[in-house]
Amino acid sequence: MMLFIGAPDGTEQSGLQMIFGAMAFVAALTPELDADSRGAVLATLGLMPVKVTDGQQRSWQGQGIEMISQNNASTGLMVGSGPLPL
Repeated sequence: MMLFIGAPDGTEQSGLQMIFGAMAFVAALTPELDADSRGAVLATLGLMPVKVTDGQQRSWQGQGIEMISQNNASTGLMVGSGPLPL
């Protein structure tokens, strides 16, 4: 399992850094996908554009893995991944 955590400080720059970090996380886990397909993963997770509201959880499954995104006020954005059960 891998976990990405981004906690913005309220500035536009920190929000962009968090999104770029999440994009790199998704790209590292799904190198076989092209840019458009990775964009679709980010959209499903609510990260492009950011649609994950406080406490909401979203998930994506494919390529033998599951990714889950969640955002809350205390921890910020979390994106986790792990293998799908056989």
